[in-house]
Amino acid sequence: MSATSLEKQGNDDKPEPESVQLDEQGDVVLIVGSPATHKITVSSVMLALASPVFKAMLGSSKFREGQGARSALEPMEVFLLEDDAEAMLNICRLLYHQGQISRGMKLYHLLQTMDKYQCLETFAIPVDAMVRRELEEPIGDWEETIFFAAIAYLANDAEKFKKMTSMLITDYSRDFSDVHTSLGGETLPLNALLTMSEIRQSTQWSILVVFPTACEKDHSTPECIIGFQRWRRWLADCQTVKDFLDIVGSKTQKKGVETFRQDVEIDCSGLCLKCVKEGLMHHECETPGKDGHR
Repeated sequence: MSATSLEKQGNDDKPEPESVQLDEQGDVVLIVGSPATHKITVSSVMLALASPVFKAMLGSSKFREGQGARSALEPMEVFLLEDDAEAMLNICRLLYHQGQISRGMKLYHLLQTMDKYQCLETFAIPVDAMVRRELEEPIGDWEETIFFAAIAYLANDAEKFKKMTSMLITDYSRDFSDVHTSLGGETLPLNALLTMSEIRQSTQWSILVVFPTACEKDHSTPECIIGFQRWRRWLADCQTVKDFLDIVGSKTQKKGVETFRQDVEIDCSGLCLKCVKEGLMHHECETPGKDGHR
């Protein structure tokens, strides 16, 4: 069999992309995925209204997609080879009020794609409902916390982002250099990871150095406040900030220790989404501890 025949047979084995016509008057066919899995017929006007990225792509002669005529009889093919096909299909369905509820990985990819095409605000109401439903799920471990933090980041949910980043600081001892190995880790920006690492390290240092001083002001010691074995275990095992807060919070405290505990809770209360997206570190935030800021 000739090489040409083999190549032809190989091409024939590839499944044809699924054709989805959402608009009978659609003048654009989005060919999504690599290899392509979907051909989605939509209106270029609808795409441009929903996304400034599509508006620039389809309306400017600087881009191939903006050149030449297009019509319902001869729609223009637009290749989106790097995009998630299911996510793009759901975005297009949302344009025509046919959107489906996305959960888990599908929601994550949907938010990533919306972020890329800057159309999150266009679909704010259905996306907010999907995100809230997702983030109401119980959190089991480090990986899930990272994943939920990434969803909150992409969805611009400042409250949930603050909560998730607080948990990453206090509830775990894993190094933040491991974040990129977890789903969603690549979404969290470097300044957020460095800030969380800095807060955790400085808090652990404060527990080791400042907490004993706070105990002395109350004429006591860490061993007396939380118990000799518990304190020694925390020092030996380098337990989490949450472990420390749980132990200290279960005691009736004097003023010095209670003030220290409250300071730790404020310092570890999570990151301000606005500051993170502006590329700020926590010490650069103008209003730390107020109005959702660190």
